[in-house]
Order: sequence, then C-alpha cells, then structure tokens
Amino acid sequence: MLSRLMRTSAWVWIVLLGIVGACNGSGSGGPPPLRVTSQSPAPGSIVEPDASVRLVFDRDPDLATLSADALVVGDAGGTIPGSHSYDAATRTWTWIADDELPRGALLTAVVAESVRTVERGGVLGLRSWSFRVRQAAPSAPLLVRTQAVASSGVFVGMHGAGDAFVAAGSEFWEVGRGAVGLPESMPVVQVGRMLVDADGGVAVAGGLLGPGTTVAGFCRRSLLGFWNTSTVIQDDPAATLVGYRLLGNAHGEVVLHGLLGYPPAAYTRHHLRRATVAAPFNWQYLPEILLQGGDDVLACIDDRGFVATLRDDGDYVLAARHDPSGAIAVYTVAQGQFLRVESLSTSADGHLRALWQAPGGVKQSFAAPDEGFAPASDVTVPIPAWSNWRSAPTGAIVGWNGPSAFRSEAGSLQWRQVALDAEPMAAAMSPRGEAVFVYFILPDQLMMQRWRPGEEIAAPVPIAVIPSAFNAQRRADVAVDGAGRVVVAFVPGVPGDLVAIRVE
Repeated sequence: MLSRLMRTSAWVWIVLLGIVGACNGSGSGGPPPLRVTSQSPAPGSIVEPDASVRLVFDRDPDLATLSADALVVGDAGGTIPGSHSYDAATRTWTWIADDELPRGALLTAVVAESVRTVERGGVLGLRSWSFRVRQAAPSAPLLVRTQAVASSGVFVGMHGAGDAFVAAGSEFWEVGRGAVGLPESMPVVQVGRMLVDADGGVAVAGGLLGPGTTVAGFCRRSLLGFWNTSTVIQDDPAATLVGYRLLGNAHGEVVLHGLLGYPPAAYTRHHLRRATVAAPFNWQYLPEILLQGGDDVLACIDDRGFVATLRDDGDYVLAARHDPSGAIAVYTVAQGQFLRVESLSTSADGHLRALWQAPGGVKQSFAAPDEGFAPASDVTVPIPAWSNWRSAPTGAIVGWNGPSAFRSEAGSLQWRQVALDAEPMAAAMSPRGEAVFVYFILPDQLMMQRWRPGEEIAAPVPIAVIPSAFNAQRRADVAVDGAGRVVVAFVPGVPGDLVAIRVE
C-alpha cells in the first residue's frame, strides 16, 4: 500500500510539473518563452513628461502580436493615446505618447498575454508595472497687460500641445512659453464667456455696449486669427436679456443659451441655439422653454453634437435630447415636490449624469447614449444648492461651494468630499478628468491644487507671489490640458496688471 501511494504521489508531481512547464513554455517539447529582460521606465521611478516606454526581449517576438492594444499605458483617467515601434536589431519594443505624459500622474504600463514568439511561446517577466511623472513647476508670471479692465472676468483656454489664449475686456492674446503675442481686438466690449476647441478655434460671448447695458453678442475667431462680427444674443425687442451661457465640445460646435425676461417679471424664456464649425452662423434653434422665476434649464453638448437639457418646474425634473437632425426625445427624470436642477453633464460619447436638489438631499441619475434615465440614487456627500460645476469628456465631474469640493468618477455612484484651504477663484478639468483649483491666500500667495482621477487630492502649491490690497476685486481663470499643463490668468485688482502663469 505504501509503495502504491508513493508511486501515485510521484505521478501527481510529474503531472503538475508538466502542467507548470506547459504554462511557462519551458517544459519539455514546449516552445521557448519570450522573456522581458528589461523595461523602462523602471518600476517606481519618476520620469519626465517626454519619457517613452521600452521593453527588451531575449528572442524575436512574433511581430503580429505586437499590436496597439498589447502594450498600453494609462491611469485612472483612461488609456493614454500613443504609437508603437519595434527595433529588430535590439529586440526593443517602444511606446511613445502622442502628447507629453500628464504631470504628476501615476501611470501603469501593461503587456498583454497575447504577445508571443513565432513559435507561440508566451511572454515571461514583469508584464505590469507603475511609475510616476514628475510634478509640474510654475514659470515666472508673464505680464500680459498693464491696467487691464476685467470687470466681467478674465478667461483662459488651451489647445494643441499647451498653446493658450487669454481674454479680458475687449482684448485677446496668445500666451506661449515665455512670450505673449500682440493684443487682438474682439468684437465685444466686455468678454463674458470664452470657449477654445481642440483645434484652437475660439468662441466668445460678451457685452456689446459697455457696462450697465444688457445687449450681448456672440463671435468667433477662425484658426487663421480672424474675428467675425458679433451676432446679437437678444433677438426679441420685447424681452430683456437677464443672462447667457456658452457651451461647446472639442470639435467647435457651440450652444448659445440666452435667458430672456418677459412681463410679468416672474417668467424667463430659455432660448437655445446650436451651430457647427462647418456652418458657424447657421443657427439651429431648439424649442424654447418658458419657466417661472426660480426654475431653471441646464444644457450640455457631447462630441457627437447631441444637445441635452435638464429642467425643473417644482414638481418634475425633465430631460430632453436633441440630435443633430432635429429629433427630440423627452424623459421624466424625477417627480416630487420642491425639486430643483443642480447639474447636467455629459461624456464625449453621450453618457449623461443629472443632479437635482430634493427634500432630504441631492439625487442623481444616469442615462446611456440614446437611452432613458436610470432610477434615481442618493448622492453620498452633502452638496449645497447653487454649487459650481466642471466636467470632463471622460464623464468625471467636480463641484465646489465655498471651500468645500466634491468629486465623482465616470459612471460612479460614489462621491468624495474634501475641504480646500480657501474658496476657489477658478477651476477647470482636463480632457482626462484632472481637476485644478486656483485660489488666493492673503497677503500675496496665489495657490493651485490638483485632483487627479483615482487619487487623493494633492496638497496645494504656491505658483506666484503677487501682492494686492486686502479688499481688492481680484479676477482669475485657469485651464488644464490632457498632459497636465496649466495656464492661470490673474488680475490682483481691477483695474490691475493682468499676468499669466504657466505651470508645466
């Protein structure tokens, strides 16, 4: 019996060893494995934003298995676009990002199991490792204009590989690394909104007749640097313009949202129109919405050109999708008493997130592209009414009210809340979901704080020392691109010197 057990045990071990050998490609008769002899960056290292990822093999791989999805680099914000190349002489497989790597991000490189030798031997060695990109550093402030009149604010937009535009009053500048372009005159007296698309096209809305008037207009700047004449936002002489909003997507499509007051004063007409870059002045008018005072309409546009709206009338929260052909789909998101819309955001591909205030707390609901809204769920952090919001094409969203900030990732029901050192003067989100807050701490510290997807909020860092009076009327704006490059425009007092700080 003992002899039989020993023979059986020996046989089991032989089978197990054979299975292990077959799995790692080193067993008798199996193809030799493809070993990774070195990789860079080294695990846990800190790299420059222009770093590439390289793998060196001990034998020739099957080139057909070195596909674009077999070596990917990314973080919680998603996969970073890049290109691949292979050097047969050194057996080196290289991945290079299309743009620079996002500053400060913790990145992970992953090699797929599908990578093989010609003999079908599997890959061995470290197939997944992480490294971090160095933190960004601020440049010295660039003087954009002395005694800038920025009563309605300053505005920053970024495109390309860190190129930036700054606007204030009726003037517009290109801000590069260490240089500011000549001022351009915009066809508005006081800029109130500015959008910059991925190609560098600019859309602006602002006052046309100076302070104290309600006449506002919309204009565009072409990629060649030419401004068109303004289109008047208020196109009904019987109405009074009480406000306007400007929305856009990465392709330069624009939604102009005018809020027009009518007698009796308790009613507001929401007037929305959409235009494409191909036909920038061929406005497509969306159905008008008339609401009583206190009710509101929010809107957003995705990269497909679909416009979504969210409105309340006290007892209902209603959403609508407007596709580029003009078709409309309407959804009931919530029903109850004392409901008020808080935020509506979209991802690039059309996933919607609706937030609204209700008795007992804030509710949220999601809708997949071209589908209705899911049942409502509770928001897991307290969000005050009338909070400020920013969202990213990934679907991530951040908000703030006073020094309290809150964040939720794409499609997530969960929220995180943090306390900032001060109420932000400005905030922005990158196309990859990184949030940036800018605030001023007396007597002279201009501070910046990042909140990357999937990570805890970073500690605030000073980016400039700019003295100003205790009760000065300060203005600021910030923009951040997919590589984590940041441009801040700041006026320490109005009127005052407009400066730009690049953080990269």
